[in-house]
Amino acid sequence: MENTKTKIREIIVAYKADFVRVDGEERYKWIAVKCFQDNWDIDAPDFHAMLVKAFEKRANLIGSSYYFPYKVLAEFASLEPETVRTLFHNLYDETLPLDERIVKWRQVFEPFVKRQNLQYDNWKQSFQDLHAISVYLAFKYPDKYYIFKSSIYKKLAVYVGFAPKHDKKAQYANYTDLFDVIREVVVEDDELTALSLGRLTEDCFADSNYRMLAMDIAYFGYFGTRSVARELWLSGGKGWVICESSRQRLKYKKKASARTMLIAVGNLSMILKSAMLSLRNKACIRLSVAGR
Repeated sequence: MENTKTKIREIIVAYKADFVRVDGEERYKWIAVKCFQDNWDIDAPDFHAMLVKAFEKRANLIGSSYYFPYKVLAEFASLEPETVRTLFHNLYDETLPLDERIVKWRQVFEPFVKRQNLQYDNWKQSFQDLHAISVYLAFKYPDKYYIFKSSIYKKLAVYVGFAPKHDKKAQYANYTDLFDVIREVVVEDDELTALSLGRLTEDCFADSNYRMLAMDIAYFGYFGTRSVARELWLSGGKGWVICESSRQRLKYKKKASARTMLIAVGNLSMILKSAMLSLRNKACIRLSVAGR
């Protein structure tokens, strides 16, 4: 476990060094939760209008290209508001087992999608996967639930050496355990918690338990930084290497395989195009690539 926490601390070092950029890109999540908390009223006479208002700041958390859980939810609430109201009553009933609540949610959505498909050919699925359901739960109970993303768990768990306690099928339980470990490390870092609390304006959820901050650390560790000063790269979950600029070097570097290549630091989307120019830049990353 200590090795796992050491690797998490390494991620936190880079996170704090790149905090201004990260905050600029990610603060919307705290705003989205606060918006939901301020507007959610399950007993509202106009349930659909209330739901739309509560999820108004959701941004890309429950919807993106070719992924439409919120759109399906909002349409369902528009056409059958009392059905969806009952669904949320069930989902938010903490006296019931979580697995049971998730199954019930999906079971009710599937017939609705089939009915819609009789009228519209493009209604093929509900998009109510574990990620979407975890967003609904985390918005309502942000001090208890994390927003689930399987890709983050798979790679980050390997990198930090996290050993799951539950069966592989218990995805959310294992995910929660990993993020709880991250949160344990987060609360030990006074500088980090001060940075996070200091950036939260009145339109942000207070996050006194630092669960959202733990999520942000995990997302950062997975996606990496995109600042000119440093780049983080997770190579298939096998390791990450940060090479600082000449002005300030981090003391840790890790090799993930035998073959490495230098890639210039810059915008993440331009990394491959910049590879041939890497020797001209002050900062670089050593990327390990297995197979040669």
